[in-house]
Amino acid sequence: MNKLITLFFTIFTFTTCFGQSGTEPIILLRYGIGLPDLHAREQVAIKYNFTLQTIGDCHVGPAFVDSIAQLNKPANEKLDKINGANWRKDFAKDVKIAYQKDSLMKEQQKQP
Repeated sequence: MNKLITLFFTIFTFTTCFGQSGTEPIILLRYGIGLPDLHAREQVAIKYNFTLQTIGDCHVGPAFVDSIAQLNKPANEKLDKINGANWRKDFAKDVKIAYQKDSLMKEQQKQP
């Protein structure tokens, strides 16, 4: 299983982060399943010039978390250049707003 994960990370890293010419999409890896605001995160990510790719589930160990952070480092550096140093704070604020709008729309659709 560990060899499979290592192989996946090696291939994924090679094809997504290293050697990008700048025209390929920036991909940030994430883990965890069932986040209520995942749809909002995916939609707002487009505004910030990246896509989210979920790997792993809710039960991940420290080594996995460290691997994800290491793999995301080149993408985060590119996003800092594109969006500015404070883009993470702005992203979180925009996700919160988008999630509230989504929740309100869902609630309104439930009403007859």
